[in-house]
Amino acid sequence: MKYIQKNRIPSSLLGGLLVLIVLLSVSQVWARDPVPSVILHAVNAPYNQAVVLPNGYSFLLSTTDEDGMDGIPLKYRYLVKEAVVGDVLINNRYGFDQHRDELITMDDPLWSQWIDFRLGDEWMPSITMPLLDEETYYIIAAQVLDADGAVSMERTYNESVVNFRVTSSMFRPEILMHEQFMGTFNSNVQTDIAATMPLNFWLEADAGGYGGSISSFRYGWDIADPDDPNDPGWAIDGAAEELIQVPEQVFTQGMHSLVCRAVDSYGGVRTLTWFLNVIPFVSPENQLPLLFIDQVIDSNSNRWPSSDGSVAFDRAEHRDEYWHFLDGAGGVNDFVWERDHIGEYQSVDYADIVQYKTVLVTARSHSNQSMFQEFRPQNGQDKYVWLAPYQAQGGNLFLVGDRSMESFLEVQNYMVPLMFDNNEQYYVLEDMNYIIGFGTHVYPDGSSINHGAIMYPYLTAGLSVLDWSVPLGKNIYDRRLPASEDRTSSCSGLKAMVLSDDFRTHHQVGGAVLSDTLYTNADIDWRDGDGGNLDEEFPFTGDEFIDANITSRPTYWEAQECAEGVDGLCLEPMFTGVSRFDWMRENRWSAGDTEWPGSEFSSNELDGICGEMALTTYDGPGGAVPNGTALVNGQTYGYLSYKNVADKPSGKADVYWGFDPYRFNAEESQKSVRWVLEYFGLALNR
Repeated sequence: MKYIQKNRIPSSLLGGLLVLIVLLSVSQVWARDPVPSVILHAVNAPYNQAVVLPNGYSFLLSTTDEDGMDGIPLKYRYLVKEAVVGDVLINNRYGFDQHRDELITMDDPLWSQWIDFRLGDEWMPSITMPLLDEETYYIIAAQVLDADGAVSMERTYNESVVNFRVTSSMFRPEILMHEQFMGTFNSNVQTDIAATMPLNFWLEADAGGYGGSISSFRYGWDIADPDDPNDPGWAIDGAAEELIQVPEQVFTQGMHSLVCRAVDSYGGVRTLTWFLNVIPFVSPENQLPLLFIDQVIDSNSNRWPSSDGSVAFDRAEHRDEYWHFLDGAGGVNDFVWERDHIGEYQSVDYADIVQYKTVLVTARSHSNQSMFQEFRPQNGQDKYVWLAPYQAQGGNLFLVGDRSMESFLEVQNYMVPLMFDNNEQYYVLEDMNYIIGFGTHVYPDGSSINHGAIMYPYLTAGLSVLDWSVPLGKNIYDRRLPASEDRTSSCSGLKAMVLSDDFRTHHQVGGAVLSDTLYTNADIDWRDGDGGNLDEEFPFTGDEFIDANITSRPTYWEAQECAEGVDGLCLEPMFTGVSRFDWMRENRWSAGDTEWPGSEFSSNELDGICGEMALTTYDGPGGAVPNGTALVNGQTYGYLSYKNVADKPSGKADVYWGFDPYRFNAEESQKSVRWVLEYFGLALNR
């Protein structure tokens, strides 16, 4: 056999050749272009399942290309097809992973052409789906190509490939209807409202939760057919806005509806309606004279015990006995207790009060007050106070009681005095936040107003500043101690109310009609029968005075002005208070001890008894007396408000007493109540 010898590489060259091959391979790896990548974005896409999307959905692409211009690949393409392989439906990650190679091939004719990226702008290209079959599963895949010819090859579930089902019926715009006082709703709602209530609506529409946008948003009053674009009730032409402020609207009667209709970029439509039942005013000739509403929750209180401890006077049965004078001789003509009295646990509606010319409310702030629960803000959200339209055009309000105005306020960590017409809200003392005002109210469009200026005490009652003789659960400005220790009831509690001389002159009230002074009821306030001792308990707190700052707070404030008011002011003082300290001083001086309180107490002792923020210098007939008067003495505790007289049927001011007349001498305080009711125009039984 003849052998043929083949050429061989000399062994001396073999090692060098192997090194060369390795070096060439490494250089090719180093020179290889980084592969670009792509992710398809679908809103709320789950990790393991198909996502549900509306027809015509637009997928956003995010890409990376390490060596591309601006980090953006050169081109992209996409594939859309039904998610089916044979008779297998692909609707989750597991099924996709099992059939990835069959479902997505690089030579599938359904791939789009390569599409150029736009360079130089910061943008994410989008792929908008054509109209597809409803309730059908699809996949969309994307690839990107860079300038060096490198192509992304990932086929990762719900990243470079999205599995989706088309179900357009699941997607409609979200609509929120806001009203300044009635709240926010995202479904149809019906509300009873007071006649002339100013309605301020903000409407919002949003389709971003499923990747859409608002293409049309409109509203109208009393729309007959929301699907009729030519209905004459439509107020705007359907512009692509997402926030609409509805001009203020007022109704006096009837049923009305605010309709809004939003259309999204996929054609989804949502219509929302706010139905309004307007409770009209009752003409004066058809009104009953007086409604008496009890809003003092006594909870079987043992406060105000009699001298022998057998009776707790701060209870409903004793209060009712006092107020029964309204139903009888000297009471109000045609007032019937069983018909015209609403007890402390009964509900009260606007429809109730419009039936009456006058509403008398006795109140003390409590979480269970049935009527004031409807008015009191909750978590900073205002509620509509339907007393306001009644006071403007329906009739007169007579509100009485210690902490009665406080009934309109949310329970907070307050620092007194409270001032309403400024944007201050917090005061920080030793890392503790205190509420000194009400900040700003921000509307949906970002505009704002001093929040306190739209709250009932300022807007309707007409006061600017609110404080209490002995504030409960509060602090005095810039003070760490509870206010009830800085301004104790032993000194700052009230013993009497004095009728203002200017009030008597202006209203031409004779002494036989109204006494100069209302003293406390001796059965309730019996502790000082022998002249009293300053350091003894005095359990009467919470009487409200207005428009005064007796603290170190530097905030500027001013009384509100009303053209119809006395001297151009909204409030007319009726009663000023006499503190227990001042009452005791006058008694001591009358008895010959003109050096009191210095004759009995040192300055430090007075601070301990009265509190460090209770007393100030008194300008007496013999000169200045240090610590000679309580700061709460002489403040305004009862007043008339002319804020709403312009359109009121009676043309008379509303009346507010920040004290409980029941605690005072029954005969004299009832006489004062009768004067107010007769001032309103009610006929009394003589």
